[in-house]
Amino acid sequence: MSKLVLIGIMPAAQKTSVRGGLTDCIIVDAAGWAAVLQKPVKGIALSKRKSLTNRLMQLQTGLETLARQTPILPAHFGTLFGSSEEVEAFLIANSSAIGDAFDDYGNTWQFQIEVRWKPEEALATLSSCQLQTMPQDPKSIADTLASALETERQRLTDQMEAILQPNCMQLASLPVLDETEVARFVALIDRSNETSLDAAVEAVDALASDLFTIRYLGPLPACSFASISCEQVSLEALTDAERILAISPGANATTIQKAFRNKVRQEHPDAKPGLRTESADMSTTRQARDLLLKAGEMRTALNHSNYETNLPALKVHRDLDAGADAPSHGSAAA
Repeated sequence: MSKLVLIGIMPAAQKTSVRGGLTDCIIVDAAGWAAVLQKPVKGIALSKRKSLTNRLMQLQTGLETLARQTPILPAHFGTLFGSSEEVEAFLIANSSAIGDAFDDYGNTWQFQIEVRWKPEEALATLSSCQLQTMPQDPKSIADTLASALETERQRLTDQMEAILQPNCMQLASLPVLDETEVARFVALIDRSNETSLDAAVEAVDALASDLFTIRYLGPLPACSFASISCEQVSLEALTDAERILAISPGANATTIQKAFRNKVRQEHPDAKPGLRTESADMSTTRQARDLLLKAGEMRTALNHSNYETNLPALKVHRDLDAGADAPSHGSAAA
């Protein structure tokens, strides 16, 4: 079955700024948002390896081109829709949540900073004091040199972080891949702050310009910090949430909140002697409340009251924070 591949989402007012970089691109707009998509293609899962690799490269190149042209929320790879009508429903149902995500990440860029050295040259720069008294046997010598090199690598990495951090919204330090790498960073910045980050990278290079080789990639879409996809909220999940709160299908927000407060009172630590922390049951109750409130918002936005259908919820992926990789079902005050 042919699918539309989501590339990213931008404000509908900015869709005219899209130019070049993407082949077979279409734009679907609704509720003030414009989704940029690849035209229908056969299922990605069935593509041959070479074809899949080429498509991945096309999507990445297109997304990078778009990110340089206009603020955009990048899509999580593999976000597919069956039709433009499905895309419209997704935009309408999640207009507010898309706005929140766009406020946080739409006007940002991502940069990758990789710092390398030649270990033998780095060792030559270490003082005799740093190496201390060298042992006699070969294995101990090798261990001592490796330890000294690691200490120096960590010292330089700490200095780099201190230089880069003030110029970033977020800075992630990644594990080095081999002994030739000193440090690897992924930086998230406001689009207006590129010059400041450039100066910071120059300051990093100045720490040991004769020793370092720096690979500085960007600007790139902020995929490592936030990318979006569509996650279907199933009828089964909604039924479970209604069961937890003991309410009927289609209950309004007032009824949901009232049922939630009643349930919280029952599960509160004060109501359960010996229980001093929030129970797993209370956490489940909060999730049920949030899911049903969000489902109500989506149904209202879509202008239908069919309670026997899945709903297209926005999910925000944060690859550099696994704990934050959760459906954006919204939040509500207790």
